Amino acid sequence: MANEALGQVARRASIAVLIVAMIVVGLNVLGIGAIRVGVLGRLQGLEAAYADDSSVFAGGLIHAGLYRSDASLAPQPVLASSAAESSNGGQTWKVQLRRGLTFHDGSALTADDVIFTYELAKSNRCPLLAEICDLVRTNLDSVESTGEFSVTFNLQETWSPWATRGMTIPILPKAALEASLARLQRQLANADRSEVSLAR
Repeated sequence: MANEALGQVARRASIAVLIVAMIVVGLNVLGIGAIRVGVLGRLQGLEAAYADDSSVFAGGLIHAGLYRSDASLAPQPVLASSAAESSNGGQTWKVQLRRGLTFHDGSALTADDVIFTYELAKSNRCPLLAEICDLVRTNLDSVESTGEFSVTFNLQETWSPWATRGMTIPILPKAALEASLARLQRQLANADRSEVSLAR
């Protein structure tokens, strides 16, 4: 009986979280208002790039993909200004970015952020969710800028779900993550290593 009640509470909480997430993402993309949301669990930090469930939830409220899938699973532009242009039998995809968009820190979204995100996801040290890393690593050959607000994805081979899966990953702010990494490296350089132990 107690397990059933806990299950109902968990389901209701999950539904509430999904409703709040949908509202917040819509407001965020449209640039309307602000909302504060509490999450269960301890955030590992947004620079951990979605390493745990709480960070995934919080990051999803802040970062959006180029597209999202609608109810019929058709890609709808979010950070992109229009539908992606496919060529070379679906092996090449060109995307125009919406102008005037900013990240949570106020920095402007540019093609450099998209390239940074996809190159990070493709790298062997990808800090994103394993599913994202595997999807990008398996399918993406290269991503390049064709202008400040234009990127071209070159796939290893034609993969039809690229539009609905490959271009929906959260775009991360290059400058903010590089600054975060620089802070971490400074902290490590100044750390007293005699205080570090693997023992509990």
